[in-house]
Amino acid sequence: MNEAIRLIIEDAVWAPSGSNSQPWRFEVSGDTIDVHMIPDRDHPILNYKQGGTYIAHGALIENIVLSAMHHGYTAEVLLFPEHNNANLTARISMVAGNTVESSLYPFIRQRVTNRKAYADTQLTETETKELEKSIAGLKGASLVLKTNKKEREIIGKCSATMERIALEMRELHRLFFEEIIWRNDEQSRSEKGLPIQSLELPPPARVMFRALKHWPIARALNTIGFSKIAASGNAATYAKSAAAGAIIAVGDNAKDFITAGRAAQRVWLTGTKLGLSFQPITGLVFMARRFEAGDTKEFEDRHIRQALGAYRRLKDIFGVRNEAIAFVFRIGHGTEPTSRSSRSVPHITEKI
Repeated sequence: MNEAIRLIIEDAVWAPSGSNSQPWRFEVSGDTIDVHMIPDRDHPILNYKQGGTYIAHGALIENIVLSAMHHGYTAEVLLFPEHNNANLTARISMVAGNTVESSLYPFIRQRVTNRKAYADTQLTETETKELEKSIAGLKGASLVLKTNKKEREIIGKCSATMERIALEMRELHRLFFEEIIWRNDEQSRSEKGLPIQSLELPPPARVMFRALKHWPIARALNTIGFSKIAASGNAATYAKSAAAGAIIAVGDNAKDFITAGRAAQRVWLTGTKLGLSFQPITGLVFMARRFEAGDTKEFEDRHIRQALGAYRRLKDIFGVRNEAIAFVFRIGHGTEPTSRSSRSVPHITEKI
C-alpha cells in the first residue's frame, strides 16, 4: 500500500463519532480509498436512519481531504458510488499534484470534546468571522451561532432534555452506561466508548455516577427528582459558553448529513485552531427525528412530548423551517479537558 494513503487514513479516523463508535472501515485500491459504514456501531436508538453515522463519515471525509492536501494530493470525493451498496458512503480518488496545505490540517489530532464549563466571555469579532468563514464554499450546509445569554440558556435546557430521558428510560440508560470506559487500562483494549474522565465529573459525582449505572438505583433516585436535577445541571453547563451553534442541512437525506458532517468538522477544527473549546450537544436532535417520523416504539408519551417540544424550540431559535438541524454544539473559552478518547487502528483491506 502507498505509504501516503496509509497516513491519510490514519489521520482520517481522528474524526468525531457518537460515543467514539468509529463506525467505518476502508478498502484501498491503488490511490483510491473506499469508505464503508459499519451500520451497527453507533447508538441503536439515537442513530435514526444512520444520521449520526453519516455526520461522522462527513467529518472523516473532511479529514481525508485535508490530509490529502498535506501529502500532495487532491482528494476527489464521490458519495455513494454504488447504488446497490448503501454502506459504501464514499469513493475518494487521490490525484497527485501541487497542492496548498490547509491551515486546519495540524489540528486534526488536537480536536477534542471539552465538557467542562467555559468562561463567561463572548466570542471576539475575529473568532466569529473565522468560524463563519470556515464553511464558505461548502454547498448544502450553513452555520448559525447564538451568543445571546437567554438564547444560550434555552438551547442548553432543550438539549439537556436528552439526559433527563436517558436517565428515565431503561434501555437508553443501559446503552449510555455501557458506553462508559471506567478504567484507564480498558481504554487501550476498547474499540469504542468514552473514558469516564472525559465527562469532567468532580470526584463525589463520579462515585454517584458509578452507582447510577445500576438501573434499580437510578429508578429509585428518579422518584425524588434526580433526573430533573441532573438535566438542570447539564443545562447550566451547556449555557456556560460563548455561543451555541447549529449546522443546518438543506435536507435530511444521507448526502445532506454527510455534508453537514463536513461542515461540523470544519467549524470544530477552526475552533481548535483559535484555541476555543467545543462540545456537541446534539442527541436530542437525533431522537426528535425518530419521533417526528412516527417511530416512537418503547418510549413513553411524556418523553415523546418532552423531546418534540424541546426540538421545536430549537428549530424556532435557530430559524429552521424546511431545513434540518443536523448538529448542535456549544463553543467558548475553556481550560484543557481532563481526558480525550483514543482511536482504534484503522481497519484497512487492500484490494488487488
